[in-house]
Amino acid sequence: MIPIRPAGPCQAPTDAIPVAEPVLADAARFLTLIWAALRRLGASRLCQLLLGAGLVNLAGGLVFGLGQIVPTTRVVVDLIYANFAMAAWALSIAASGEVPGRHGWHLAARAAAVVVATLIAFLLAGLVGAAYQWLRGHGIEWDVYAHGLFFNLGWNAAHLALLAIVFHAVIGRRWLAAAVTVAAYATVNLALDTELARFGAPIDPFSDIGGYGIRFAPHLALGIYWTGLCAALLVGVHLVNAPAGRRLTSTAVAWGWGGLVIGIASGCWIAFRPVAMAEVPPSLPDIPQPVYSRIDLQVEMQPADGWLRSRGSAVVVNSHDVAIPDIHFTVPPGLAVDSLSLTGEQLADAAESAVVGFRLNRPLEPRETLKVTFDFQSQEGARADGVVANGTILRIWNVLPALGGMDRATFFARAPPAAFGVRLATSLDQIAVAPGALEREWKENGARFFEYRTIGADPASGDVPLRALRRRVRRHRWHPGRDLLPSFPRLSLGCYGGTGADSAWRVCG
Repeated sequence: MIPIRPAGPCQAPTDAIPVAEPVLADAARFLTLIWAALRRLGASRLCQLLLGAGLVNLAGGLVFGLGQIVPTTRVVVDLIYANFAMAAWALSIAASGEVPGRHGWHLAARAAAVVVATLIAFLLAGLVGAAYQWLRGHGIEWDVYAHGLFFNLGWNAAHLALLAIVFHAVIGRRWLAAAVTVAAYATVNLALDTELARFGAPIDPFSDIGGYGIRFAPHLALGIYWTGLCAALLVGVHLVNAPAGRRLTSTAVAWGWGGLVIGIASGCWIAFRPVAMAEVPPSLPDIPQPVYSRIDLQVEMQPADGWLRSRGSAVVVNSHDVAIPDIHFTVPPGLAVDSLSLTGEQLADAAESAVVGFRLNRPLEPRETLKVTFDFQSQEGARADGVVANGTILRIWNVLPALGGMDRATFFARAPPAAFGVRLATSLDQIAVAPGALEREWKENGARFFEYRTIGADPASGDVPLRALRRRVRRHRWHPGRDLLPSFPRLSLGCYGGTGADSAWRVCG
């Protein structure tokens, strides 16, 4: 038998020392520093003045600016953008100089406290807006407040606050650092067009149909990208200011590398995501080009998969006083050319260029027309620009080629009126809305079809949307002499709205 001896004190394993106690102690110290910083910000006269001025300006805008306008949550959030956002940005920069801390836990607590204070400011603005809605007897959509104030404005202001802290900790002089922050922020956002170089999270647009979130994924990735880079910048400030023996702590290394990895990964996804959202066609000489006079579209989409196909025909007319020998088409972004034909010889390979040119068999004379047929669909492995699971919004340049090789939005903004008809196909659980009168609606082969045509000549401009979404529909046929509208015997109205009791109903055709 092997004797078993009790373990003495000297035999305790060296790795039995609990590691949770230092971590908890650091966390408690960190929270204490944040609370002290928040109390310091709360006592700051400058922060009180900026916050008070912003809230008073917001309240004045709500009371005197809305008037008889229905105070929907979207309208109130828009007014917060206009009447409070500037004060919140100024507050984030000013608060960055109110709290000390240039390295270590003090720098981290300074950053956290300023970010929390910025978000509290937007929370107060949202409560003011909600109180106004409640006094007016209107429903409150808290999800719209959360997305508009925190995901949009709050995240953007938080990045601005972190940038201000970086300059404050490096420069050391408060007002000079604030001026440098404003100059740097304004310069990169006004002078640069690349989204990876324009500082701060983007403002996620709001759709009357789909709400927020139409471009949620790329905007979320861009916000994560800037948050990661801000974390890396703060670690760099710590390395510059910390004493020699306390620079490369495990926490600082983890935050630094973590911020860089997250920022680089998000930036790579944004730069190389398979959607041609920022595709710019090559510039061509300013030569006369025709314009559309009639458009017949067939647009098919699978919202869940992001697949899109646009085909149909159009009639173009030479509105110039000189003959046109060549016609150039700018392919819709993110779509591949299956076919594009007219009576002419193709000048460039459609698979290799965003602009496809044709040399006509004979020049198009003034006031002469020409028929064009086309068929485009999503590039393999890519999600079509604008197609989302619910709340798709397509502009005309997403489905129809621009003429002349110029920028798509520019061409359609200048386009004259054209007769317009479109057949939209979407999933069975969605409705599709387009300009004009709804002529037919049917289901076939697992899809739902809607056919619209303009009454007269409506402009086929970039502001004309094609939409697909899950919504309820109300229909009513007006009866002359009985309804409180002019006597249109054959006028029918269809309205779409949300699923909530407070959702607005909108006329769609």
